[in-house]
Amino acid sequence: VLLIGAAGAYLLLTVVFRAAARHGVGGELLAVRVCVGGRTAELTALWDSGNSLREPGSGRPVLVLAAGALDQVLPHPVRQLVTPEALRVPAELLEPLAAAMPALRPRLTPYRAVGVDGGMLLTIRTDWIEICGVRRPGAPAALSPSALGTGYGALWGGEVRKGGGRHGQDPGMAAGDAG
Repeated sequence: VLLIGAAGAYLLLTVVFRAAARHGVGGELLAVRVCVGGRTAELTALWDSGNSLREPGSGRPVLVLAAGALDQVLPHPVRQLVTPEALRVPAELLEPLAAAMPALRPRLTPYRAVGVDGGMLLTIRTDWIEICGVRRPGAPAALSPSALGTGYGALWGGEVRKGGGRHGQDPGMAAGDAG
């Protein structure tokens, strides 16, 4: 019984650790750099193939950032505005944020999620976002009022290309597209 139990535990742990390793090796965890106001933050994003959040009008994918993920690059007055509590009511942030840093071009992006009827996320314009070495000038980033998960600070639903990898570059996200 002890031998069978040990073999079962070994099999279970092997399956769990291999699945966890596939997240990093299989391309589901992505290296992301976000530049805002000339300052750069480095993050890890989860590539979420079920994330279909797109910028209204252009259809470009939106990088979703956890609360506080850009604290190191945002100026102090902007950080004071985009607290997790304030992000729960994003419409009230549009005017103060536009006054504090007009280059962010704040706007609202509608979203739907499992178990949620839908809502709005505050979305800003970045200088650029770089995902797995592919730079996307002027890409949109939505600020979530909550944490997104353990081990990553962002969610990406767009295509990725890793080292000439398995996916093509996003349509409409060519290097010269500043939106």
